[in-house]
Amino acid sequence: MNREGDVRMNGSNREKIIVAVAAILFFAAFGAIAILDSSHGTNGEGIGENEVKVDVTQNEGHLSIPMVPSDMLILGASQDAKVDFKVENNDRDNDIDTIKVTIPGGEVINGSSIWYQPMFIHEWIFNATATDEATFHAKDDMFGRVFGGSAQYDVIGNQDDALDHFSINETILEEVSEAVTVTVEFKAPDTPGIKMGNEAIAVEVGDLMTENSGEGLTPVYPDGYTYMVVDNDYSFIVITVDSDQVGLEVQYGDRTLFASTRGTGYMYEEEGVSYVTDDGQTVAVLEAPSSDDVVVKPIIVTKGGDVGEIEISLQEITVDDITATGSNLFSIKKDNSTSLTVPSESGVTLVDTDGDWTFDIDDTDDDNDGIPDLRDPQPLIPGTEWININPTIQSIMGPEENKVKKGEVFTLSVSAEDADSDPLTFVWTLAGSDWNATGSSVPGPTDLTPGDHIFTVTVMDDKGGQTSDTLTIKVLEEKTQKDNTLVYILVAVVFIAIIAVVVYFLVKGKGEEEKEEIPEEIPPQEPEGEVYTEEPVPEYEEEIMEEEAYEEPMIPSEPSMEEGETMAPPSVGTIPQMEEETGEIASLPGEAELHDIQDLENLIEEMERTEEEIGDVCPECGAPLGSSDTECSNCGAQFELALECPNCGAVVEENVTVCPNCGVSFA
Repeated sequence: MNREGDVRMNGSNREKIIVAVAAILFFAAFGAIAILDSSHGTNGEGIGENEVKVDVTQNEGHLSIPMVPSDMLILGASQDAKVDFKVENNDRDNDIDTIKVTIPGGEVINGSSIWYQPMFIHEWIFNATATDEATFHAKDDMFGRVFGGSAQYDVIGNQDDALDHFSINETILEEVSEAVTVTVEFKAPDTPGIKMGNEAIAVEVGDLMTENSGEGLTPVYPDGYTYMVVDNDYSFIVITVDSDQVGLEVQYGDRTLFASTRGTGYMYEEEGVSYVTDDGQTVAVLEAPSSDDVVVKPIIVTKGGDVGEIEISLQEITVDDITATGSNLFSIKKDNSTSLTVPSESGVTLVDTDGDWTFDIDDTDDDNDGIPDLRDPQPLIPGTEWININPTIQSIMGPEENKVKKGEVFTLSVSAEDADSDPLTFVWTLAGSDWNATGSSVPGPTDLTPGDHIFTVTVMDDKGGQTSDTLTIKVLEEKTQKDNTLVYILVAVVFIAIIAVVVYFLVKGKGEEEKEEIPEEIPPQEPEGEVYTEEPVPEYEEEIMEEEAYEEPMIPSEPSMEEGETMAPPSVGTIPQMEEETGEIASLPGEAELHDIQDLENLIEEMERTEEEIGDVCPECGAPLGSSDTECSNCGAQFELALECPNCGAVVEENVTVCPNCGVSFA
């Protein structure tokens, strides 16, 4: 017995020892896991920012208006609705076992939940903890750290209903974030408007049942989840920019919205909200102003970079019937849109001052008051006075050299411009006279007296702007043409006389050549002391002597002039003596011939004096000129004296002593 009892006792002790050892090993293993479970973090640090993700989506009772982004929840006033809130835990320090949804002004009806993996059953208990409040608790929430870490037990083993998270480490190869979707059924608030701030939906989460039971709930949306409640005849404005690379501000009456709250998330003002959608649009949803006098316009602020062209739209929408759908639900009161090329510089503000949906960068009349910005003293304030730019005169023209002869017809013309493209008028006046004319080109008066006359042209636009310029016209003295008939007759007579004399001498000279000249025989002188005896000449010698006695008179040719020789004018009235080969002196002309030559010289001198007196005539008006005149006394034309070379007739300049053509020098 005792042996058996001892045996039984020994066997029982062995079992106890085995159980004790197993328990020690069990807790040692999980203790090691708890120590090595760095992926789960530390206990009690609370839920951090962006560590919980909540997706709010429509379920039932949501109104759809195409101009409003789909992520903006729209509910009908006092209408039943269901909204889904998917809560995902990304906090490795805490699990989530409590979710609370508050809808200020609403009335909670019911709630439900579904696990993120529908094949697993995890239960969350709903409680309407207040009229507008729905609270959900995880049914089971194990103390993960006591048993080696919730990440090891809760996620892999699905041991509890709370939401756990763990990161990848040496033993866990896949990151896991548990999630649950809770659905709240409620009656929407009965007051329409954009619900934000204290009126927005509040979503709060916490780890209240285990690790952080005393920490309280953490709001997921610090400013609340903004949504809209609409009713019949309710109006609101939606402004959309198809880019998230620019900032959107809004002129709302005398206020500028979102200018002091520039950021990348939701921005709130009393009148509405602005935010960037998931598909990259920048949107502002605003309450419509109660008065049509309040102007609402978008303002674009550049962020820099090559943004290119953007599309901007504004619609004012009025809800017609909240129980209807499609086009029967709403109507559009205003619908404006435009495109705009964004400058690459950062911080440039682009506005549409006049509200015509052409931004100032592309608008020449920003305040739309009919006055272009170029001429508007206050281009951003409608109704200011017009700034007029005076016309300018480019040129004013008259006759050639601004000179006319008395009674001559001439034209006055002016060229002018106006920077404002205003129509122009032209008025001409004459100083000291009642004469006037209108037009850019007018005929001048023909009854002007000799002297200077000042014409003034005034150019005026239709806004009262004007400018003037003057032009001085010189009227020349009209001179009586001289009667040159007697001079011309005298020249003709002299010319005929010269011809006659030349012909006379030519004929006479030819007759003399035909005569035989027999030289007088000069008796030989007897030398002193000697007796001269005349010997008879043979007959054949007499014939030879007769032939030798007659020789054709020789006319000396002019000596050739070599380059550089000085030419002396020939002396008139002398006839050089010519010696024949025989040494005899040629016979001199008779007294009659000398008299004729003297008459010819006198005639030539008279012609020269006449030419000097007559001089030349003016090539402009034909009036006679003196030999030294350089300006016509009749028409005022000016000339230069031209000198001729006495050898070759080439024109030479004054004070030149060597001909550039033949090289002859003159004194």
